[in-house]
Amino acid sequence: MRKPIFLALAACVCMLCLGRAFDVAAQTVMPSVRPASVLPASPASNEASASAWSDAQPRDYLMKKAAAFLQGGAGHYISTDDRRLSQGLITQQDVGKTQPTLPEQFNEVFGGVPDPEAILVGNYRLFSACQVHNCGVRAILITDASGVTVQAAGLIHYRCAYRPGASNAPIVQLEGRTSDCENFPTFTIFYQSPQTKNATVTEQMIAWARSKVAKFANATRLGDKANNNLRVEVQFVHGSSKG
Repeated sequence: MRKPIFLALAACVCMLCLGRAFDVAAQTVMPSVRPASVLPASPASNEASASAWSDAQPRDYLMKKAAAFLQGGAGHYISTDDRRLSQGLITQQDVGKTQPTLPEQFNEVFGGVPDPEAILVGNYRLFSACQVHNCGVRAILITDASGVTVQAAGLIHYRCAYRPGASNAPIVQLEGRTSDCENFPTFTIFYQSPQTKNATVTEQMIAWARSKVAKFANATRLGDKANNNLRVEVQFVHGSSKG
């Protein structure tokens, strides 16, 4: 009777060992389906929140995410000439001769002064910043709860006349205007395509933009005029241009 019992115990031990081996192998071979975000969890205070995501690694991570999300998009929203001129990257003769890509324009602003992170309805995360020395111009990036997937992006900007392409190209003027820039801001929301447009996210982004414009307007004595005249546009990086 002892021999069958011994064999049964040995078989159980072997099965346990094989099961453990398969578990280890699975953990070793199976890659992570979704890469982990380098973003920290949202801190309790606004000051900590602003500094947490603007640290070098999270900031670089989010700017790369934004660039990939906006890659292939077009349009003239932000000039990078002033920064490049101050850094000696271009000369005065080069001003207005090149048009930066959409990712470059966005990160020109998003790489500026950070706002505290916010959590939106639907557990989306909102990251935003204003352009250095110009907080009337702002960028916003919306991600999922993990910070891995970008849902939407946006720019508060002032539409201005510009000279696209070669230095001898004619200046593109605004419709019905002869001055260089409009007096009131435009908020442009970017989605990848019409299929990815999210009404809940759009509504919350517009509410954010109105609050920022109102705050800036009060600080600059523009009052309610800026907020009341805020133009909202939706652009699609891929697919039809507007929605």
